[in-house]
Amino acid sequence: MAVRHSIKLIEEIADQIKAKILSGSYLPGERLKQERLAEEFGVSRTPIREALSRLEAQGLVSQPLRRSAVVTKPSLRDVAESFQVRAELEGLTARLAVDGMSDVDVTRLRTMVDKWRTKLEPAASGGGGRALSGRQRAWRRFEADFHAAVSLAAGNRNLDRVIQDLMSGAVGAVVTASVSGMDGPRMQDHLERHSAILDAIQNRNPEGARAAMVADVEAMGAHVLKWYQNMDALGIPSQNGSF
Repeated sequence: MAVRHSIKLIEEIADQIKAKILSGSYLPGERLKQERLAEEFGVSRTPIREALSRLEAQGLVSQPLRRSAVVTKPSLRDVAESFQVRAELEGLTARLAVDGMSDVDVTRLRTMVDKWRTKLEPAASGGGGRALSGRQRAWRRFEADFHAAVSLAAGNRNLDRVIQDLMSGAVGAVVTASVSGMDGPRMQDHLERHSAILDAIQNRNPEGARAAMVADVEAMGAHVLKWYQNMDALGIPSQNGSF
């Protein structure tokens, strides 16, 4: 029973640290000392060490030193290349979704887009903070739900798996953390691109849907790369000393 409790505790701590990495509370390149984490979670260093080992296996941290870990910091090239590939793959999902998405599904997604449009003020700023606000977390969920709906309509499980793998681990953590830099105008720009994707799908225009999705993913990639470059200003060192 004690072993099971210990395993459960390790899993809970690993999940909480992972959540902090994905939310931007722990930034790429940041050092996570075991002593500080043990104090933060109110446990000994043993479950912390085990939790960090699990996260290391997931590619979210590395442990170059015995008593601390470092949040994995992919290079700018890694992030840029991931978005190059993602843009083409998601373009394919949008093209396939033209045949797989019903008019009812299009209407449902358009309602989601319109609800967000009414929430956003043209002059709204915000963004740029370290951790995600409630609105930014909701936006991240909306973005994930929108792309998942298009992928589901595409009906290609292998394609979906490749995209998910591409955006997992350290690159995925950077993408999620970069939402802290999303303000109202940027969200509105993305909403218009989502609307263009839906227009093409509704009009049963596969090449138009592909082009609109590629434009959306490339725009998100540009935002993520710009946010990541600005990490230097936060004074967070990378593992190898540079981006």
